[in-house]
Amino acid sequence: MSIDAARRVVCFDLGGVLVRICRSWGEACARAKLPARDAEWLASDAWQARRRAVGESYQRGEVTCSAYFSALVDSLDGLYTLDEVERIHTVWTLEHYPGALELVRALNARENIVTACLSNTNHAHWVRLAGVDGRSEYPAVLELRHQLASHLLGCGKPNPEIYALAQATFTRDHPLEPADIIFFDDLAENVDAARDAGWTAFQVDPTGDTIAEMRARLASVGVHA
Repeated sequence: MSIDAARRVVCFDLGGVLVRICRSWGEACARAKLPARDAEWLASDAWQARRRAVGESYQRGEVTCSAYFSALVDSLDGLYTLDEVERIHTVWTLEHYPGALELVRALNARENIVTACLSNTNHAHWVRLAGVDGRSEYPAVLELRHQLASHLLGCGKPNPEIYALAQATFTRDHPLEPADIIFFDDLAENVDAARDAGWTAFQVDPTGDTIAEMRARLASVGVHA
C-alpha cells in the first residue's frame, strides 16, 4: 500500500491558516476606522496579560459575547467604549487566503482524506466562520468534514484535552493512528502540543502564502492535493 493510500485527517487551524485575521489591535483599529490610542500601553505585557485572560475565557465558551465585550472594556480602563470594542471584534476576521477553497475541495475529492478544523475561536466569530448567519462568507470552512471550535468543546489549544477530544471525533467512525492526523497552525505552542499528542503537525507562516506552504508540506508526507 502506498503512503497516499493510507487514511489521513488533514486538520487546519482557521485564523492565520485558512482565513486572514488582524495580527494586532492597531491593525483592527485601522480596519474599524478607529484611532489607535495609547499604543505603548496596549503593547505592554501588563495589558496583553489582562486581554489574554479575558479572551481565553471567552474562547472556552465560559462567558457570553456581551460579558466578554464588557470585560474587555474594563481591561482597557475606558480607553475604548463598548461600541468601539464590538466594532474592533467584528473586523478582526478578514477573508480567505487565496486558494483556500480550492485546497479543501481537492482534499475532499480524495477518498482517503478527511478534512477538519480545530480553531481557538468564539461565538461571535464562529457565527460568521461556520455560516451560522446564513451568509456563507467562508465556503472553505463550510466544506470541511469536521468543524471543531474551542468555545464549543470547552477548552482551547494548546491544552492537551482539546487534541484528545478532536482525535476522538476523528476516530469515531474509522480507526487511525495519531500520526495520521496532519495538522496546520500558525502558533508554535499549538503545533508543539499537537506533536506531543503524536500528530504530524506543521507551523504555518500567516504573513506568507499559507496555501502554497501547506500544499508543499502535504506533498512531503505523501498527500498530493
